[in-house]
Amino acid sequence: MFDRDAPSSRKVFDELAKDTVRKKLHRYAVWRTGDDDDAKDLVADALMLVCDPEEKKTWDPAEKSFFAHMRRVLDDLAVIRKRIGSRRFEIRERDLIRKTPDPHALPDPADQRAPPDLELGGHFERAWLRGLAERLLQRLRGRDERAVEVYEAACIEAEPADQARQLGIPVEEVYEAHRRLRYHGAIVKTEWERAEAARMSELQRAKDETEDPS
Repeated sequence: MFDRDAPSSRKVFDELAKDTVRKKLHRYAVWRTGDDDDAKDLVADALMLVCDPEEKKTWDPAEKSFFAHMRRVLDDLAVIRKRIGSRRFEIRERDLIRKTPDPHALPDPADQRAPPDLELGGHFERAWLRGLAERLLQRLRGRDERAVEVYEAACIEAEPADQARQLGIPVEEVYEAHRRLRYHGAIVKTEWERAEAARMSELQRAKDETEDPS
């Protein structure tokens, strides 16, 4: 269970007292989820795991930095959530606010959002990009860990110089890692496009056979 007073938990709260650490965790979680509210929930759930000795996900400063440890926990949780759809049936407070019969009860921030079709299209595009990113990382893990580290640093810091400073490496090495990421990213995208074309062709073939059984 959650143990705030455990030595490992106290180390976690010492790190969370640093404003830069909290911001980095939130930015990374937003990148993982694509939604600010989901990101907050993801970080909170990850912290509950890290502060629960029974979950065996406590942080050991001797092995890796706090952010590197949390990043892996966030990754694992994000994958699990994607598989089980943990938020499919959740009703958010902001959704209930929009349905209140009193227009003066609370302002409706959703009124200024993009039309539903555009918002849905953006959601699918973000999900597609995250899927390609996961394929890219799977391709590189074990064969180019530096490129993986630079990719993950880029999710937090926009400028190569800041990425280099975060990783403690020369900026030239960051630029070279970006070059390799673009190279392998193009391969991953081509592979996805070919697989998608084959899938659509198979669907069309099955449809044609159904419509014309002769």
